[in-house]
Amino acid sequence: MTPKSALLATGEAYPSTASDHGAAEPVIPDYEMLRLIGRGAYGEVWLARSTTGLYRAVKVVRRSAFDHDRPFEREFDGIQKFEPISHSESQVHILHVGRNAAGGYFYYVMEVADDASGCGSADPSWRLNPEIPSHKVTKPAPNQETRPASAVPSPATYIPKSLKLELHTRGRLPFEECVQIGLALTNALAHLHKSGLVHRDVKPSNIIFVNGVPKLADIGLVTSVDATRSFVGTEGYLAPVDPGTPQADLYSLGKVLYEISTGLSRREFPALPEDIATAADRQHLSELNAVVVKACQVDPVDRYVSAEAMRQDLALLHRGRSVRRKRIIHQRLVFSAKVLSALAVTGLLLIGGFFFSDARNSSPSQHKRTANPEVARLCKLGRFHYYKITDEDFAKAMEYFNKALELDSNSVEAYVGIADLCNVAQSSTYLLPKLAEDKLRWVRKRLMAIDKDLAEGHAVEGFIQLVYDWNPAEAGREFKRALDRNPELLVAHIWQGKYLLVTREFEGAEREFKKAQQLDPTRFGLNVYVGLPSFFAHRYDRAIEVFNQAVQLGRGAEWAIWMIGQANEERGDYSAAIEAFRKAELGQGSKPEVVKQKYDELREAYDKSDQEGYWGKKLEFAQRAYEGGGGLLQALDVAAAYAHLNNREMAFKWLDKAFEGKSEDLLWLNAEPRWDNIRSDPQFVALLKKMGFVKAER
Repeated sequence: MTPKSALLATGEAYPSTASDHGAAEPVIPDYEMLRLIGRGAYGEVWLARSTTGLYRAVKVVRRSAFDHDRPFEREFDGIQKFEPISHSESQVHILHVGRNAAGGYFYYVMEVADDASGCGSADPSWRLNPEIPSHKVTKPAPNQETRPASAVPSPATYIPKSLKLELHTRGRLPFEECVQIGLALTNALAHLHKSGLVHRDVKPSNIIFVNGVPKLADIGLVTSVDATRSFVGTEGYLAPVDPGTPQADLYSLGKVLYEISTGLSRREFPALPEDIATAADRQHLSELNAVVVKACQVDPVDRYVSAEAMRQDLALLHRGRSVRRKRIIHQRLVFSAKVLSALAVTGLLLIGGFFFSDARNSSPSQHKRTANPEVARLCKLGRFHYYKITDEDFAKAMEYFNKALELDSNSVEAYVGIADLCNVAQSSTYLLPKLAEDKLRWVRKRLMAIDKDLAEGHAVEGFIQLVYDWNPAEAGREFKRALDRNPELLVAHIWQGKYLLVTREFEGAEREFKKAQQLDPTRFGLNVYVGLPSFFAHRYDRAIEVFNQAVQLGRGAEWAIWMIGQANEERGDYSAAIEAFRKAELGQGSKPEVVKQKYDELREAYDKSDQEGYWGKKLEFAQRAYEGGGGLLQALDVAAAYAHLNNREMAFKWLDKAFEGKSEDLLWLNAEPRWDNIRSDPQFVALLKKMGFVKAER
């Protein structure tokens, strides 16, 4: 693949003239505009030549690209703040800022990136050495041309060299190169943050190479640290908590290092390459991964406190030292200090009591956990495929978990992986509900045989009691037992959250889902689950806000969009609901022509007969799906449509169908808003009692 075709494959613009995009060529004093070389959401980048013959990049930001003045002025304000500090290590140098009021744009002139076309790449040996003190590094004057003469690009073939292009053309980068890039960019962020600014859009396409040095570019979202925080940036690199902070920049950089060191997409974090166990540099990658994982924690408290702290760990790796060993030693020192402090206060007589208590409270199963590295590898591969949420990957995940059990029939991790897989995959074509139930009961039996006191065994027991045996009270007790034994057990927090949700303890449910999110930021659907308590509590504006954040984060986006549709539906904004449902079905891969016809019909019915027309058409859709073999889920959809149409007799007729088949979706009956019209009906209360729920207070 040629550099030009590679650039096109990455989605970067490669137009030859301004007219290709309908943009008028900007007028920049003392510069000849040669060619449009890039276009982003808010501006375009030109290759230009100065009157002295030097090549520069010029970014032009047009007012017409924005709906309002505010974001346009925000970009200009960011440039004004960044320009004075841009002449530092690993920041793209801003050489001039100007504004053309008549033309409706402002612009800034920058040093130009290296040429990736093969016609004059800069010497790659010219790199920052992080071990040389900054006062000993010879730096060019602010306006001095730093590029060697051989690196001056040819305008006709020039392609800016970015980290995104490097990643696309080369794939996974060598360990040492990843560390060098990380060191350069933590230097840049440290300087930016010390100046009271944050970048807010760190990603591979915004990192360019100038004389071989990686530099932060596209500083359009740069703003003050104390500015109003908002979710701006790029999905997947954007920190899910505390956006617009220095630590959020480090989260984004962590995702960049993840991509270049593993060759995987940021959306696959924290999965590792399938060949990691046999990779020659697996030990180095494991060390770098420790840095990445810390940078990418959901809770800001668990991330690096500063860019300098992250740089120190990278520098440690650069010197051939171990970050993981450093942390273990630190943890031991902290623990020892705490023990010594406790002994000083409570006396030496407590030594025996301390160790007796520790032995009594620890699970005996800890001695039965496998230390077989091959079993651990197979379980990790199982989770990797499970997280892809496709029928094909569900099958692969089950295969890996079963292989792990062939090597060690007492692998708790493998059994929990199968239980978790059954929970998620039971509604798919891969794993039908009855088979999922049978497997879960088998897993429970095996875990109890290993150790009746296992936290994992109690968690699976709680799930079975809640979903299949309809005994929510016992389920709650089992989840408590699981979390008492292991407060960090991910599935226990997720299933406990579901239990609290369906028993209408919405605040507790939200806490559990957030805790699970902290334990595993990449878990599919958790960003949507966090919004469900607000949705079930009729706080629809708040629910939509959370679901929109989930859409930006990417994983489970179609589900989040569907939930936005449901929230709008329940609050009576049917036009917004129709649009959300349409987008969700398109995102799930449905045929565009089929989706268009379906939602054109729904919109027409709503326009013609308002709410009654809307629910009448929804009823038609649900009945058609049920008759087409859709199953008990569609029976519930039919019942819900009748409930909204105030036809209680038919609503209960279809609810009875779902009860006869014991649909697992009945679990949500006690809390879902779509049953509000019939919730007080004695027949509905009777159904709730059958499931072990008491009548919810309204």
